[in-house]
Amino acid sequence: MRQQVDTMERQLGIAETSAKAAEDNATAAHIAADAAKMSAKIAKDSLELTQRAFIQVVSMGLNRGRIPLADDVPVTDDASVLLSIKNHGPTRALNVTVKGTLTITPGNKSTAVAPQISYDLPPATDLAIAFDAFNSWLDADAIALLKQGKANLQVSLKITYADVFGVPHEIAIEAALHDWIRRGWDIKVHST
Repeated sequence: MRQQVDTMERQLGIAETSAKAAEDNATAAHIAADAAKMSAKIAKDSLELTQRAFIQVVSMGLNRGRIPLADDVPVTDDASVLLSIKNHGPTRALNVTVKGTLTITPGNKSTAVAPQISYDLPPATDLAIAFDAFNSWLDADAIALLKQGKANLQVSLKITYADVFGVPHEIAIEAALHDWIRRGWDIKVHST
């Protein structure tokens, strides 16, 4: 009988050791699964950060048609503001939309609205956005103030797009032409 009890105690010890080993293996498997998930998330985040579309403002200035006005060329009635954006990312920017206003103060506080675009912008591609010519939305007094360098010109734009991963992005631009002679711009850009 004693031999039978000893055998049962040994078997119980082996069962307890096996249960502990199984529990340790389950914990190790859980840790390994968490590490694999973390590794996959890091790889995904890295891919999205390095391979996403990335739009930036390349230039902003006064132009006549699509031709930039040089600093020594007087502002003309048919001049307008031209903005150029570029996708610096390695993948397409999807559904690029540009909305904005152009305001002249003092005098006639008219506002021109930038064309709304919905466009896919390939990598390394520029897109020019032109506002309406001054003479299409300003009266003669406001244009005279522009030509004399006595008006404040403010541009407010919002550019939205999605990258190929479906993540939405937005660029908000506030710009003011502070020097009509040298065509100096103060530009503030906020992007998400």
